[in-house]
Amino acid sequence: ELYHHHDDHHPMWRRLILRVWLPSRCRPKADPRDHRAGFLLLSTLAVFIVIRRAVRAHTSLLSRLLRCSRLVGTTSVDDDYSSFLPTCTGGLDEKYRLGGLLGQGSYASVFKAIDPTTGVGYAVKAVAKEGSEAQVVARECCIMRQLNHPNILRLHATLEDGHTWYLVTELCVGGELFGRLREMGTFTEAQALVVMPQILSAVRHMHSRSVAHCDLKPENFLFKTDGPVEGNTVKLIDFGLSQVCRGKGVLEGVMGNPYYVAPQVLSGCYDIACDMWSCGALLYLMLVGYPPFFGETYAEVLAKVRVGWYEFHESDWRHISNAAKTLVTCLLTTDVEKRYTARQAVNSQWVRGRLSLYNLIDSLS
Repeated sequence: ELYHHHDDHHPMWRRLILRVWLPSRCRPKADPRDHRAGFLLLSTLAVFIVIRRAVRAHTSLLSRLLRCSRLVGTTSVDDDYSSFLPTCTGGLDEKYRLGGLLGQGSYASVFKAIDPTTGVGYAVKAVAKEGSEAQVVARECCIMRQLNHPNILRLHATLEDGHTWYLVTELCVGGELFGRLREMGTFTEAQALVVMPQILSAVRHMHSRSVAHCDLKPENFLFKTDGPVEGNTVKLIDFGLSQVCRGKGVLEGVMGNPYYVAPQVLSGCYDIACDMWSCGALLYLMLVGYPPFFGETYAEVLAKVRVGWYEFHESDWRHISNAAKTLVTCLLTTDVEKRYTARQAVNSQWVRGRLSLYNLIDSLS
């Protein structure tokens, strides 16, 4: 293509010539055949530049990615930064049989892949290395590899090529929690007792590893199968905004969804307790079909979040147990010191008592 576009003003020529110092006699004129030697020299230098830049990008990528985890008041999950490196080398299509697109976001695409040797299906998240997205992926990989829980999406492998990171995870085909709620309107209390203990268990495991998810919302939970809610498994996904906070470390930066974000996050100074507020908002949503804080605009929603103002509408909550309301209240508490921890929520009367009751009814039936 360079050979045929020999005009000095062609952008491809201009970019190359600005990259290297060449005498004017080496630049192609009207007829590149008269300057074949100069053209070959330029082509050779161009290849050299591409190789040199690729090597530099590869050697400096890890250091750039590591900087993303150095947050104010936080530390990395562990000191083994080699966990950012790919566990496999080579092209993705060399190891997996690629399938259809499962979803697409602002900076990543997710598609299905099958291991031809085992026949096991996986989900592959493809993220471009350019810009800040690579930093997000690095932190996500680091955190996911430290978490091992049945209700947290498992990272199977990471691969890379010249332009893209590939995160190979277990495959969930049941859709998002948000999609189920949209289809069903609300969950029964029995169905909420299937989902919520799994969410709380995943959060308890995260917090035991000093990880705050910072973006708990129904879109970030997947059902393992497309079967009914009863007996299904819920998986927590998307650790792109997650942070690590040890001891009394303080997290900074406003992030999350307005309907589920904690008041402390809006102030820009918070800790892992922000996830428990989100759990309370999720439980409220599952039981009545709408979030506890809502309004005509996001500003109106956030104003209610800041003061923690919500209510239990009698018409929607009259058939829901007092134990469920108590748990919601203990989670949606603006006072962080009084807000339930994940351990307290898992051992609450609603989870322990009602779950035992429903298990007894199921066994009798």
